[in-house]
Amino acid sequence: MHLKKTKRNGRVYLSVVQNYREGDATKTRTVETIGYADAYEKEFADPIAHFEEYVADLNRQRRKAKHPIDFSFPRDCTIDADRTESARWGAALSLAYLDALDAKRALAPDRCEGAQRKADEQAESIAIAKRTFEVFAVERMLHASPKHETWERRESFPRACDFAIDEAYRALAVIAAADSRIARTMRASYERIRPKHAPLACAHVILGTFAFDDTDDVGSAKSSGGPSSGRVAVCLAMVLDEDGMPAGYRLIGADPDAKAVRNLAAEIKHDLGAERIVFVAGRLTHAISIMKTLAADGDGFIMHRPLETDREDLQHWVIDDRGYTTAQSGSYRIKSRVRAAIIDPLDADGPDKGRASNEGGNGSKAHGPQPLNADETADEAEEAIEKPDDVPKNASPVRACRPDERSSHGARLSHGDDRRAENAGARGEARPRANAPRSTPVRDIVFWGRDYAQRLKSRHKASGQENPLDGYACIVTSEIDLAAPEVFHLYRELWRLAEPFQVLESDFSPSPYPTPRDIHMRAHFIICYAAFFAMRLMRSDLKWKYNAAQVADALARMEGSYLAENWFLFGYRSAASDAIERAAGVDEARRLRTRQDIRRGIAQARRHIKRE
Repeated sequence: MHLKKTKRNGRVYLSVVQNYREGDATKTRTVETIGYADAYEKEFADPIAHFEEYVADLNRQRRKAKHPIDFSFPRDCTIDADRTESARWGAALSLAYLDALDAKRALAPDRCEGAQRKADEQAESIAIAKRTFEVFAVERMLHASPKHETWERRESFPRACDFAIDEAYRALAVIAAADSRIARTMRASYERIRPKHAPLACAHVILGTFAFDDTDDVGSAKSSGGPSSGRVAVCLAMVLDEDGMPAGYRLIGADPDAKAVRNLAAEIKHDLGAERIVFVAGRLTHAISIMKTLAADGDGFIMHRPLETDREDLQHWVIDDRGYTTAQSGSYRIKSRVRAAIIDPLDADGPDKGRASNEGGNGSKAHGPQPLNADETADEAEEAIEKPDDVPKNASPVRACRPDERSSHGARLSHGDDRRAENAGARGEARPRANAPRSTPVRDIVFWGRDYAQRLKSRHKASGQENPLDGYACIVTSEIDLAAPEVFHLYRELWRLAEPFQVLESDFSPSPYPTPRDIHMRAHFIICYAAFFAMRLMRSDLKWKYNAAQVADALARMEGSYLAENWFLFGYRSAASDAIERAAGVDEARRLRTRQDIRRGIAQARRHIKRE
């Protein structure tokens, strides 16, 4: 409510009114008539100031008393095609987390860029880029959908998007140009608002390959020197700290070799100050040489080990029921063994032989990291493999190096030969050459999932095939100090990247504004990275009680339908939605909200998330 001042014949008439929205128009209802201001001059020194305070007191009392709201609808009322019929409270909370990480602040141009174009055009371009970034990133937090479908829902977005979709696609170039700044800004903001964040002494790098059919790669042939269309693949190297929070990412070739992985490790150590790197990957063509290179450098690995190998001893060990630990639910079982593997520094960068050896390689002809099976979707993999029972419920999702062991593991592998050499010298024996092949322990971990096995068996029965290895997956790791369930929990990070970073072919089909493929790709991944980071921060505030799918589902279903006079009715509530609202510091399970309430809720949640 506010005080309305109307001039009549040189006099000011006062009334208390309330504004409300109906369609695209703002309407006003009179709550109380006061009269002419000069009639109160003998009673109050400043009648207008007095009644403004009176209205402010009415608003305070109204908010405190929470007066009921009355609506009346004719029986034959119809849906207005020109009115926004929904408001997304879940999107508003997602936006608050994105705001708390200051993601869009990095979209401000450099000074040299500002000098090249007019200030007004620059400001408009940046404003459109910021809103485009918000809309696409928030939608990615809820679910992966094509950009044009996201844009069709912009009317229900908490903030106005009053520009066309071709301008949104044009803004992708601005977003792509700021990708590295956005990643750095988000990490710096996270470290500031969560000062007790995990260290980066041991960084975990998750390698995931994403491919799509490029049907509209404007300018890509000229920039890359390759064909103008076809299958496009890229490998995402996601860097996580010891609590599983993002610390940056890199885009590299889809099928990295040992040299590319070594260069990537050196770059991450230089940029982030990490002392040690642990790589997590699925099927890699050059897996053997990559593992040898990492072990020789004192870094670690958690990689897929194919069971389709001709090594019968591995298959027999996998199928043997002895040694398995079964979960209380009976839905999965797991076992592991430690063995010696030969690491030859001279052969670390050599070519792989394409198959596993007795020295513990993991060669495969398949290209790019994959889940348990090439036909298995990320959702099925996440459903089939639950968090191990012996991992604490409040434990962070990624912790390959304990705080007191950050550098000890790498030191043990690299200094063990030095100690043996000193002992040999003391006994008068010949000291081994510095680059001699040495043995290092690695752990094989095999996992069997009941639901996953049932799905594979039904598929194989339909095709008339039988496979005794259905439902089994095996990985090999250098992290022998970790329990098998913890290592497998780390390996699951591969599947957690599948949904938020999924590349949709429809995004790269003919669009309203032609965007070069390389620019579009860079913009796509920084948008997905921002959504991934904000979702991780939200799940961290939830103490990792809910997985990403559960949180995203709750956020998507927190949507209200239009009633009247700018009021929206919300009808979804669950344990997850209550937990999200508590973590964001807003009222739980409110049934009625206006757009103003939603905007105030974003600001309130942002302050709470930032601990202001």
